[in-house]
Amino acid sequence: MVVDIAEQLREILDRDGSVRPDYLAGRGWRSVLSLEPFRPIEADWLAGAVSAGAGCDESPELIVADYETVGKLQTARLKCDRDAIHHHVWDKNVFHTLLVDPEISFLAYFPRHRDHFLLCGDEKFLSQAYPVSASTIRCQYFDSLALLCEREPIIRPSYFEALWTRYTIQGS
Repeated sequence: MVVDIAEQLREILDRDGSVRPDYLAGRGWRSVLSLEPFRPIEADWLAGAVSAGAGCDESPELIVADYETVGKLQTARLKCDRDAIHHHVWDKNVFHTLLVDPEISFLAYFPRHRDHFLLCGDEKFLSQAYPVSASTIRCQYFDSLALLCEREPIIRPSYFEALWTRYTIQGS
């Protein structure tokens, strides 16, 4: 039920509306942090991983929560396919967005303004949702950060370095 899940989703978030690392650790989850825009290819990988995890050929439904503050989650159901996921993420870019399945067997987090995104789940899910090695993910993240800082000197690299440490401490 969409109404009942809002409280469960609040437990995932800290007071600033970000995903709590201790929640991830408590579930034994790993994470993938990307400093790239969320593109159709990532949406396709995510939809495929969710469908594979659901054990069905048809598109399972997802639950999406858009919010400005943790106390005001707006939840809805979303078809689990590339276009629906990608369009929702970019149509709601003034809000934080949390995307889960009804069992909360994974999560995808997109902060307001979409300057990065976070995928979290077990090893099997992540290997399908983002089929890239951990060393390549790290290389891409820090290469993207260097380019971002070069193009926009106002960017604080320490913020993005702290994000990396916060979400990869679980062993990702």
